[in-house]
Amino acid sequence: MRKFRPILALTLTVLAFTTGSAFAAENRPDLIQTKPYSSFSIRLRSNPTTGYSWKISKISDKRIVKASASRYEPDRPVLSGSGGQEIWSFKALRPGKARIEMSYQRPWEKGVPPARTKTFSIRVR
Repeated sequence: MRKFRPILALTLTVLAFTTGSAFAAENRPDLIQTKPYSSFSIRLRSNPTTGYSWKISKISDKRIVKASASRYEPDRPVLSGSGGQEIWSFKALRPGKARIEMSYQRPWEKGVPPARTKTFSIRVR
């Protein structure tokens, strides 16, 4: 049994790194809870030098949530080719539930699936 402990530990370590990949984390639904008439923001890693940017794919109920603005903040120090964050601002309109689906893609590539997607569950109460 003692011979197998290092192998078991190594296997569990490898599984932890492979199952906790960035892609899996990007597709995990996140919950945002807020109050009616309040604003909230979603921050997403981005690198526009690659041609990719985030866009709203879908808001399930625009009576509950609406998009209000977006902006890009580069990492500091600003280096050529480095990334940053896109900050998307939303307004909660009234109590209820909605989902915001975001996709990270190049806008000129038609028929190509997004490189990443992210879904947010919104609860306004």
